[in-house]
Order: sequence, then C-alpha cells, then structure tokens
Amino acid sequence: MRRAEAGEAFVRAFIEWVDRQPRHESFAVLSMRNIVWPAFPAANYTGSEWVLRHNSLWFMPGLYEDDFNRASGGVAYHALATMPPIERRYFDQIVDDLCRRPPRLLVIQPPVQGAPAGGRAIDLVEYYRQDARFARLFSGYDETGTLDTFTFYTREDGSCEISGPR
Repeated sequence: MRRAEAGEAFVRAFIEWVDRQPRHESFAVLSMRNIVWPAFPAANYTGSEWVLRHNSLWFMPGLYEDDFNRASGGVAYHALATMPPIERRYFDQIVDDLCRRPPRLLVIQPPVQGAPAGGRAIDLVEYYRQDARFARLFSGYDETGTLDTFTFYTREDGSCEISGPR
C-alpha cells in the first residue's frame, strides 16, 4: 500500500472526489488491494447508494493468494471455464449486482506493475469483461479522473443488455 493511501487525508480526498462527481447517486469500488476502505466510509459520508451485495471484493486476495505467492510479477486471472465454483459464484454476484443497478460512478483500482506480493492484483476490468454483460455495461462508462491509484468512471446511460447467450 502506498503511503498516500494510508492516511485520513486520502480518505477525505476520496470522499470529496465521490461527492463532487456529477450524478453520483450510486457507486461501486472494485479493488483487490484495498478491502472495504475507502469505499466505506465514502458511501456513508456521501449518501451515495452502494450497489453491490458485498462491501468489497474481500474474497479476491484469497482466491489468488497462491498465484501471488508463486509468481514474480503479474498474475493472470482465471478464465470463466477454469474458475473454481466459489470464484465463479462471487464473479457472477458482482456482475449481477452491477447489472441490476448500474452505478453512475464506478471506481476501479488497477494493478500496479512490480508490486510486492501483498500489493499485487489482477486487471479487474479485463477479469469482469469475460462476461459479455459487464463488457456491454463498461462500454458505457467514461474515465473522469484519477486519485492516487484509483480510476473514476462515470456513466450517463447504458445497460448490461445483450442479445444471445452470456
């Protein structure tokens, strides 16, 4: 974790960033390195609706722990066909929640190149893009800025609706 992410000033800046986004009535944060924080307390202090059933991607570091400990560098995410059942269930829950109530603001923490084992992460955009519904939804987002290691995306319109099988 970078020093800027560790303090109260960063949390305050994150909350201010969420609060001043246009139409921030709902949001979600996808991160493997920051579990719960700073999504909470940002959801509490901004009054924005949290759209996920989980308060974070708390399960992701555990699902990839062996990969992170074994690898030196980047770790590839599991393809849908090779995911263990527990991972697939969590994967589907996140996509289902994002599609049921697409957030206006989606905050994603991308992987950091060369991060030590405890700070490694997979590319969450590419990971969830394996599902055509997420790919369709994410195509409706525009990058609106960054704050430290977080990238903010906003959406004016768009849905997960696709034709054909998932």
